[in-house]
Amino acid sequence: KPFAGEFSFLRVECLFGSSQVLSYLWKIIGFVFLMCWVLGLGALSRVVFAKESKMHLHADNVFNALCTGYQAMFTTIVMLMIEPFRCFDNPDGSQAMTTKPSVMCYDSEDHTWMYISACGGLAFLVLPFIVYVMWVTLVLPGQSISE
Repeated sequence: KPFAGEFSFLRVECLFGSSQVLSYLWKIIGFVFLMCWVLGLGALSRVVFAKESKMHLHADNVFNALCTGYQAMFTTIVMLMIEPFRCFDNPDGSQAMTTKPSVMCYDSEDHTWMYISACGGLAFLVLPFIVYVMWVTLVLPGQSISE
């Protein structure tokens, strides 16, 4: 379920209450926690296990695993980030989110917070990965030829 952006099995609404905004924020934060968990396990393995051990994870292996997992979840993350931008017209002329019809687009505080969160997610989760992939694709092949 986490790879599909569904973290409801953790039942955080018991602690923070239940709302459309918190549900959306938890999905975004869930991916960040998942990435931090991978990095934390990698760091812990370097502290606990000797370098000769198979359980000692080198930083480049952890980074490779993190990027591979992120690439597998990338489409889900992008679809989550564009949810607040996807609205449909109601018969009365208002607009509602396609994934959360109870949230009115551009007319509610919930949508404003979701919109801001989506912009932040696009800026800090999606855009850096796209830039990194472009750099790896365009710059690194030239560097490997010249070395």
